[in-house]
Amino acid sequence: MLHIILVILKIAGILLATVLTLLLLAVLILLFVPLRYEAQGKYNSSEIRGKGEVTWLLHLVTLRFSFEGPGKMNILLKVLWFPLFPKPEKTRVDHKSGKRSKAVKSPAGKTARKNNDFNENSRKVSEPEPSRPVQEKVSPQKEKQSLPKESFSFSEKLNALKERILQFYKRLKRSIEEFFGKLSALSRNVEAFRRRADHYLTIWNEKETRAFLVSAKGYVRYALRHFGPRKARGFIRYGMADPALTGQLTGILYVLRPLALSELELIPDFEAQSFLVEGEISVKGHIRAFHAVKIGLKLLFDKNLKHIRQRIKE
Repeated sequence: MLHIILVILKIAGILLATVLTLLLLAVLILLFVPLRYEAQGKYNSSEIRGKGEVTWLLHLVTLRFSFEGPGKMNILLKVLWFPLFPKPEKTRVDHKSGKRSKAVKSPAGKTARKNNDFNENSRKVSEPEPSRPVQEKVSPQKEKQSLPKESFSFSEKLNALKERILQFYKRLKRSIEEFFGKLSALSRNVEAFRRRADHYLTIWNEKETRAFLVSAKGYVRYALRHFGPRKARGFIRYGMADPALTGQLTGILYVLRPLALSELELIPDFEAQSFLVEGEISVKGHIRAFHAVKIGLKLLFDKNLKHIRQRIKE
C-alpha cells in the first residue's frame, strides 16, 4: 500500500515539475524572444507611401501593413499560415464542376420585393379617393361681422399694463441673480484653479520631483537604446526659410543622431524658400519584452514617483 502511494506521489511530482517547466519556458520565451520590425517609407510633396512587417518567434505571428495614400491602408495578421485579419471570404463548391466560387447573394428576393411594392403603389393609385364634403367659403367681411366686438375698460387695460410691468421686473430680477450667480461661480473656479496651480508648482519645485526627472531621463535613454531601430538607410532632405536655422537644425540632428543611424544621410537644403521635409527611409530593429518589464518595475518601485503621486492626490 505504501509503495502504491509513493508511486502516485512520484507521478504527480513529475507532472507538476513538467507543467512548471513548460510555464517557465513560456515566460522566458515571452520575455526574451524579440519582436522584430522592419519598415520602409517615402515622403515628398507629391507622394506618401510606406510598408512594414512585424514578426515574432520565427514568423509564428506576422503582421504586415502598407500605405499607398489616403484611404489605401492594408493590414494582414497571420498566425502560422492562418490569416486572422482580415478574415478570408467564404467560398462555395459547385459539386458538378468542382469549382469554387465566392458566395453571392441572389437578387431574386430584392426583385420580388420591388415587384410587390410596385403592385401596391399601382393598387393605391387605381383606388378612387373618398369624396369629401365641400365646405362653403366665408368671406372675411362676414367673419368680421360675426365676431363679437370686445370692449375693454380703462381699469382692465391698467391692470394688464401692471401685470406686464410686474412680469418684466421678475424676469429682469431673475436674470440679474443668474448673472451674479455665474460670476460668483466663475470667481470660485478661478480661485480653486489658482490654489491647484500653486500646489502643482510646489510639487514641481520639490527635490523628489527633480530627482525623478533625472531618473526619467535615464529610463527614456534606456528605452530608445533597446527599442529604437538598429539599422537605418536612406536620406532626409530638409530646409527652412532662414539658412541660419537650417544650419542650427543640422548641427542638432548630427549631435542627437545615434550611431545605429549613421548610414542615414542628412541633406540640408539652404536654398529652401519655406519649410521643407522629404526623404526615403528603411529601418530595422527589435524589441524585447524584458526591457519593458524592467522599466515598468523601476517605475513601480521608484520612491520619488510614489512621493509625487501621493502629493498630487492631496
